[in-house]
Amino acid sequence: MLENQETLRQVLRDLGDLLAVRGRRYECVIAGGATLQLLGTITRGTEDVDVFAIRAKDGSLTRASDGLPDDLVRAAADVAPRHGLSADWLNAKMAAGSRWIPPGFEGRITWEEFGGLKVGLVGRADLIMFKLEAAADHGSTGSKHIRDLIALRPTDA
Repeated sequence: MLENQETLRQVLRDLGDLLAVRGRRYECVIAGGATLQLLGTITRGTEDVDVFAIRAKDGSLTRASDGLPDDLVRAAADVAPRHGLSADWLNAKMAAGSRWIPPGFEGRITWEEFGGLKVGLVGRADLIMFKLEAAADHGSTGSKHIRDLIALRPTDA
């Protein structure tokens, strides 16, 4: 369990350091609970880090609907035991639904560096959209997605 912001940052640092030692570098955009945690919007823990998009070789951001590169998956699995995480704590399950990326998406990303890993945090408007979609999919008024939406304090704008 990624219990808090500090734990999550340490796990990302460890992953980034391992990637750097292996001569690898990735840029990925995350969404979901981990993003809300890193932004300080929520304090609840999260089981995983949802990778929404990854930087392609041509420099574009591509929705990670085809999954993550094998060496990134291996590095994440290698870091997992040190932190008591499942091997798939870093995954692209959220991105598997489609290849659509919201218009203007890249301009709303905030980037953070963790060694060989550059992590983009999706913008608030995109988080609201993703959480609304997840809440609709799960259909429960008491779901974590509804609580996250409330924490994001959406407005008419």
